[in-house]
Amino acid sequence: MAESDALHAALVLVKDPVSVRKLQRAELPGGIPAVLAIAIGEEAALAEVQAYTGRSRAALTEAAGFFVEQVLLDHDADSYRVLGGSRRSTHEELRHNMALLMRWLHPDLQALRNHAAADREVFSSRVTRAWEDLKNDERRRAYDRLNPPATSSNGGTRKSARAPAKTGTAKPGIAKTGSANGASKGRRPGSAPKPASLRTRPRFVIGSRRSVGGSFWMRLIDLFRRSP
Repeated sequence: MAESDALHAALVLVKDPVSVRKLQRAELPGGIPAVLAIAIGEEAALAEVQAYTGRSRAALTEAAGFFVEQVLLDHDADSYRVLGGSRRSTHEELRHNMALLMRWLHPDLQALRNHAAADREVFSSRVTRAWEDLKNDERRRAYDRLNPPATSSNGGTRKSARAPAKTGTAKPGIAKTGSANGASKGRRPGSAPKPASLRTRPRFVIGSRRSVGGSFWMRLIDLFRRSP
């Protein structure tokens, strides 16, 4: 696996978080499934990319996860972008990416990545809603009709007027606990997001991991059960 455009962008982003705004405005680069595979720690993908780039596995998974969090799950992204695709993507491509995203959001994997539970719930809800918008031809046509693409000067697809930002909510770059950007609480307005390794480690919350994990799997099974 040669270094895809998306992987290259992820490696640049983790080194230079300020570049996130350019990536959020631009069309998604090619190779998103490869980045998702690395984010969830798929052995074959990691081994191949590690041999090609010389980067450690920890560095690769962190860069890929940070890219997913900041570029795909940006709160201005439309449902296609949340699923790592575009209006040109096939149903199978969107479904495949959705499955990888839900694996990335599994509570056990997110605990290893030091994500707070509130962030995981925000991201899970966003992926679930995006899939509900696009999971079959009828839903997709309805979504396209109600949400014409709002194309930026760089060709990126942003969220349309279907879900306007509420007055007083955080803007990109302004920290808010549980925000779509997964930003840590206390970030200065206008500052760039930080990779997980540079954030303050969240405290562990006492509770049943079995019940949380079970809830996750029931949600994932329900998504596939309701798809065509």
